[in-house]
Amino acid sequence: MKKFSRSLFRIILGVVLGSLVLLTGCQSKFIYFPRPYGNGEVAGWASKTNGQRVTYETSQGTQVAYLQRRVRQQGPPERLWIVAGGNATVALELADFCWDKGDPRDAFLLIDFPGYGECPGHPTPARIQETMAAAVPAAGKALGIGMDVLKPKLRVFGHSLGAAAVLLAAREFDIHQGVLLAPFTSTMEMSRQVAHVPLGFLVYHRFDNVARLRELAAGGGKFIVFHGTDDEVIPTQMSRDLKASTPDLIEYHEVPDAMHNDLFLLERKAISAALSQVR
Repeated sequence: MKKFSRSLFRIILGVVLGSLVLLTGCQSKFIYFPRPYGNGEVAGWASKTNGQRVTYETSQGTQVAYLQRRVRQQGPPERLWIVAGGNATVALELADFCWDKGDPRDAFLLIDFPGYGECPGHPTPARIQETMAAAVPAAGKALGIGMDVLKPKLRVFGHSLGAAAVLLAAREFDIHQGVLLAPFTSTMEMSRQVAHVPLGFLVYHRFDNVARLRELAAGGGKFIVFHGTDDEVIPTQMSRDLKASTPDLIEYHEVPDAMHNDLFLLERKAISAALSQVR
């Protein structure tokens, strides 16, 4: 009986350890869902917006972001928004919303993660921060603006994983204003939500929005956060927790009946107003 119990214990332990190794080794596949652009997708965007492809170099090779601006005029835009979408979103999926609902005095820099769109490489938090650090000066150069002029004009706009990405840009460039849609608290806490057990210690793709916002709160500012009550991907409670952790920094709006990906549609007027309100 003891021999059987020991054998059973070894089997169970092997299954558990094997599962943990598999989770650790494959976790990027649960976080990122990269895809390229379809035929004519970038050309169609450029034709509609007269936008610019902005190229820059990182450790992942030549990366591409997209700069659009409705007002054709000399001089700097009122603000430059750093924009990023969720883990299954390419940057140009946000282009129409920014074009139709963004302030026409502003410019928008739509940024893909490494491995997404036209960008080679593989995403990690450090590589995404590297992307943000390189993309913004490249956009300033395309606009003919030095970083001393550009930096006070920077704002961030991100959805889901993109909210975490633009908060890395906020830390990089000391940006204290932005609009965040359906953000999570951290990938460590998200692992608990998915697995229903505390596996955060295994997560090495660590995005911590609580920590980022607390850092930014020390300098004041304002982030407007929207989250749907029926979000099936990121619990609404996570935005409530972000608000509780930095109450003076966040203006929080809960959207009745909105899910994760229809938030843009159901709350488009309020989000549009927020993009103008964050000065």
